[in-house]
Amino acid sequence: VLTDRNSNLRQALRANDVWEWVPRTKMRLFHGKADREVPYANAQLAYDYMKPRGADIQLVNVGDLVEHGPA
Repeated sequence: VLTDRNSNLRQALRANDVWEWVPRTKMRLFHGKADREVPYANAQLAYDYMKPRGADIQLVNVGDLVEHGPA
C-alpha cells in the first residue's frame, strides 16, 4: 500500500503531513541522541527546514546517551 503513490493511505498521510511549517514564536527542539523512538535525524530535519525560513529555533541535545523517555 505504501509503495502505491495513489493509495488512499498514502494520500491521507500526505494530507496530514505537518512538518513543513515555520513557528511564529521561539521554539526549542529537545532531543536525546540515543532516542530510538524518535531519531535525532527528525529533529535535525525540522531544524534545517525551519531555521533558514526565519524561525527563532534552537536544537538542544540533552545528552548523547539519553533515550526518548528521559529526554
